[in-house]
Amino acid sequence: MFRLQRYFSIASAVAIIVVTVALAFLYRQNAVENLARIIESQNIKLAQSFANVIWPKYEKYVKASSQASGDELRARPETLEIHHALKTLTAGLPVLKVKMYSLGGNTIYSSDFTQIGDRKDDNAGFEATIRRGGPSTKSSFRESFLSFRGAVKDRHLIESYLPIRGANGEVEGVFELYADVTPLIAEIGNKTTVVVLYLLAGLGLLYGVLFLIVHRADRIMQLQYFDLEHEIAERKLTEEKYKFATEAAEHASNAKSEFLAA
Repeated sequence: MFRLQRYFSIASAVAIIVVTVALAFLYRQNAVENLARIIESQNIKLAQSFANVIWPKYEKYVKASSQASGDELRARPETLEIHHALKTLTAGLPVLKVKMYSLGGNTIYSSDFTQIGDRKDDNAGFEATIRRGGPSTKSSFRESFLSFRGAVKDRHLIESYLPIRGANGEVEGVFELYADVTPLIAEIGNKTTVVVLYLLAGLGLLYGVLFLIVHRADRIMQLQYFDLEHEIAERKLTEEKYKFATEAAEHASNAKSEFLAA
């Protein structure tokens, strides 16, 4: 019995699942990467607007505080001034957190005050921004996150290190912006689901057409197999009849010879 139809069904089902998962994964990855580039571009503009307001006033303070401890920085009145200014500037924007670093990597300001004074001189994103003088961006997911407006949960973020340039065009500090892209990631997830459904529909239709073709081919092969079995059976029967007739003729010939000899 032929099993072409069964083999086709199993192999094609596995292939459809693998192809659908792979294409959905590539689509989502590409969408997230495009989103990161868009948000990075927006963060660059926001960082420039923040720098235009804050940097002229606090440039000397940031440079002078490069080696200050977290306790010293939290006690300075400039910290609250920067905090209020950035809180006003980020109102209504999807920016959850802002940090400001000196060139040496000291966290001069963070909207999360517990992180003020942390060192970032060994952070790959920070180092890349200082070295190249350009932005460095990555995406992340945080189960719990302290923002300007309090604690939030389950947030997809785009984190960007952005250079602060002085009047001479040289990099004099670094901003880090955390943009909330949770609704956009959810939209990408919904679109990915739609893509998966379309892929399954298209591949399912193709599977149906091929299934009918394979089913017909399987039936034809089975009929040919049965015809071949019938032909072989008839040949065996003919051979048995011929053998029986030959044996009967030989027996008659022997009997005749014995009769004549007698």
